[in-house]
Amino acid sequence: MTTRTAVLKYEKKLKVLRSKLRFISFLSPGTLVNEETVIKLDGKLDLKKAAKQAKKITERHGAKPYGFRIVDGNDKVLSGIYWLTGQILLYADVKDNGETSRLKSNMRINKEPIAIENLNSYRFTYWFNKKDVIINWDGKIIRRGNDADLMTYRKQFLDDLKNESETMPILQFS
Repeated sequence: MTTRTAVLKYEKKLKVLRSKLRFISFLSPGTLVNEETVIKLDGKLDLKKAAKQAKKITERHGAKPYGFRIVDGNDKVLSGIYWLTGQILLYADVKDNGETSRLKSNMRINKEPIAIENLNSYRFTYWFNKKDVIINWDGKIIRRGNDADLMTYRKQFLDDLKNESETMPILQFS
């Protein structure tokens, strides 16, 4: 066996071993990207314990976690975001005014009809996806991204966009 083959074989074994490790990655609003604090997960995820741990975390500029997700030792994301409280924002309910017009436009362009706003430290708004969950500070699940009403809303929004684009006139340039 060549040295290169031995190294590749060793790296593959390491990757398999790292994939079995589980971590909680706490996410806080950052300047350009999220701030992250990663803690090893021992055993099964305990939402109450995770929420309690989140209260102890303070990132740069006093940012507090808006949520967390589970990752493996290879940084592969294994869950949606567990939001630590937050308010669901539906496209239809977002006003098209100076403060929220960009959000409304982004929701439409990105075909993401549901967002969430979190105020744990700074206002942080992001998409609320099918795999995401909102929990309270006691670790109780308040809302799931795959709740039937939200799934129906997503489907209706996408259907409406599709129907709208099919009826739009095609511009001809000469």
